[in-house]
Amino acid sequence: MQKIKKILFSTKITSLLFLLLALSMAIATFIEKIYSTDASKIFIYESTWFEVIMFLIIINLIGNIWKYKLWSYNKLPLFIFHFSFIFIFIGGIFSRYFSFEGTMSIREREINGKILSSKNYIKLKINQGPNTRFYHDPYIFSSFHNGYQGVFFFKKNPLKIKVIDYIPCAKIFLSKEKTKEKFIKIVSTNKKKRTEHFVKNGEIINVNGILFSFNRKIPFGIIIFEKNHRLYTKSSFSGKSINMINRKISFFSKKVDHLLNIKHLYQIKINQNHEIMQWVIPEGVVKGKLKYVKSCDHEEENNKLSAITAKISFQNQSKLVTFLGGKNTTNMSPPLFFNNYKISIGYGSIFFNLPFFIKLKKFKLKNYPGSEFPSTFIIQNMIHINEIVFFLILIY
Repeated sequence: MQKIKKILFSTKITSLLFLLLALSMAIATFIEKIYSTDASKIFIYESTWFEVIMFLIIINLIGNIWKYKLWSYNKLPLFIFHFSFIFIFIGGIFSRYFSFEGTMSIREREINGKILSSKNYIKLKINQGPNTRFYHDPYIFSSFHNGYQGVFFFKKNPLKIKVIDYIPCAKIFLSKEKTKEKFIKIVSTNKKKRTEHFVKNGEIINVNGILFSFNRKIPFGIIIFEKNHRLYTKSSFSGKSINMINRKISFFSKKVDHLLNIKHLYQIKINQNHEIMQWVIPEGVVKGKLKYVKSCDHEEENNKLSAITAKISFQNQSKLVTFLGGKNTTNMSPPLFFNNYKISIGYGSIFFNLPFFIKLKKFKLKNYPGSEFPSTFIIQNMIHINEIVFFLILIY
C-alpha cells in the first residue's frame, strides 16, 4: 500500500500526467481540425481513458497537498496552485455529467421555457393505448463511431436497438428501378432554405412543418391524389400558383380539389406572421426505390442530416427502419407496429424544461449599411456583448 501511495503521489507522476493531458488536448485539436468536433469528443474529451487521466491528476494533487502539508502559511501559494487545478478538474466532471446546454428560439412578445439541447441523443417513443413513454440516450454518431447498441424496458419488456448502417450528410435520390412503388417529388423553399422530399404512395411526410400526403386523406395539410390518370391537390391553405414559363398567376381556395400543374410554383401562407412556403412538383408520378448516399466531407458532417438504419427488436419481432437525424433535429421516424405497440425512433436534439420562463418584450434589428448582415440587436435596458445588444425579461 505504501509503495502504491509513493508512486501515485510522486512529483514525477504529476509531471507525467500533466504531459499526457497536454498531449491529449493537442491531438484533440488536430482531430477537430482535420475531421470534426464530434470526432475529438469521441476519441479524446469524452473517452474513458481521458477521464481516468483527469481522475488520477485529482488524486495526485490531493495526495501532494497532504504529503507536503501545503496548507501551511509558508506554502500557501503552492496550496492555491494545487487546489485551483483540483477545483477546475472537479468542475469539468460536474459539467460533463450533470450539466446541459442548448439554444432557445423566441419571437417578440413570446414566452418560452424550453431549450433545444446541444447534445445529440438516440430517442425512442413507445405508445400502447393511453400509455406513452419517451427514452433518450446520449450518443455521438460519426464515420468512426456508429456501432450503437442499446436496451430499453417498457413494462418490463426489453426493447433492443442496433444500428446497422450510418450514412453521414445523407442525400436522398430515387433510383428508377423496376418496381411498383410510386412516388411524388416535392421541391420546397421556406426561409431561404431549399429542400427536396419524396412522398410514397399512401404515406405522409413533413415538408418544412407542413404535412403532405400522396393518395391518402389527412385532416390538415396538403393532399396530392390521382384521379382519372391525372394529379389533383387539396389544401388546408389558400394560395396561388405561378406558371414558370409565362408567369401567369392563378389562385386556389382551401379545401377544394384543384388540378395539379407540374412545374408550377405554388405559394401558401402558413401562419399568422405571413410566412410564405413555396413548393413545386417538378415531374409527375415516378416509380423507383429511395436510396441515400453521402454528399459531403468530414468538415460538413456535423451540420447535415444523416441516414441511420436501425434494427428494432421487441416481443420476439425484429424490424428495420431508416430515418434521418442530426444536430438540432427533433424528427422521429414513422411508427413501427409491434402487435398493439407503436414505436418511433429518432436521433438528434431533445427539449429541456428550464426552471424559469423568458419573455422577449421588444426587438429591433439593424443591419450593416448596404447588407443583410445584422450589426446590432436592440431590445430594452441594454446589455452589451460585443456588437450585440439585448435584454431578456426573466419570469420566475
